[in-house]
Amino acid sequence: FVLVHVLSIFVFLIGYFAGGKDGVVYQNSNNWLGLQKPMIVLVVNVLILLATIATLGLVGQLLMFHISLRKQKLTTYEYIVKTNGRNRDLALLESEIKSRRIMALGRANREGKKWDKFKLICGKYKMCESWDPIRQAILREQEERVNHEAAIAANTDTTKNNKN
Repeated sequence: FVLVHVLSIFVFLIGYFAGGKDGVVYQNSNNWLGLQKPMIVLVVNVLILLATIATLGLVGQLLMFHISLRKQKLTTYEYIVKTNGRNRDLALLESEIKSRRIMALGRANREGKKWDKFKLICGKYKMCESWDPIRQAILREQEERVNHEAAIAANTDTTKNNKN
């Protein structure tokens, strides 16, 4: 349906410009609703063509998204739940970083540590995240926690195997 629509608009545009003022398309456009303004018909058709192409692009993107979900063997619901969990974790991380940054800035002000204050202020911007001592500390703590949990799980597995 969309392809037929786009093709018919292209045929109209070709007929409009190729036929000149004596062409059938131009004459029909000139007499449309008795306006004697063929440019209005042309503009309306071009706008419809642009909207159709934009819609086709959005539907294509949605199709590609669902194909990628299918390859990952996920349903749309599972993807949404997974994404919401990730977003919640990121929001908690950002909240923790913000509160620690406020405390660290207060400490740097009291102690007169201008370089630390500069790093803390710059660290809140995306381009300076690699400098951010707060973000680095939190990420290091998370990595240590994951490693610790993995070590506990490995010890539990070893203990179970030794009992058998």
